[in-house]
Amino acid sequence: AFIHAIEKNYALYQSYIAEGLKHEIQATDVQKWSAEDEYATFVQTVHLRLPLDWLKDKVIVDSLGLHSNNQRHTNETEKILTTSDLILYVSYFNHAFTDNDKAFIEHMKNINQLKEQQAFKMVINATDLA
Repeated sequence: AFIHAIEKNYALYQSYIAEGLKHEIQATDVQKWSAEDEYATFVQTVHLRLPLDWLKDKVIVDSLGLHSNNQRHTNETEKILTTSDLILYVSYFNHAFTDNDKAFIEHMKNINQLKEQQAFKMVINATDLA
């Protein structure tokens, strides 16, 4: 999919890549630009702005995952983890604290990324059952 995206669309996005330009999209296109390889191949990050007082001066990042098949996803997640003040690790109620969850926490300890001032919280999610 990556090679196909490059072959098909590189010429369209070459100037954005070369000059580090930003491309604004509509909220209805977030899924396409963040998940479909044809477009996502050319995206480093997606920024969404919500006009909420409690979010003023805050940034929430949904990482791509540490153990992705895509090395770029893993690298980006490592970068996010090392620069965050708070890490919310979300797990699902029906398989909370799995071997993957334990491995992630161990990974954080092993690479000494959980700094003193950095908070780590595990959240158990069941909202998809409502």
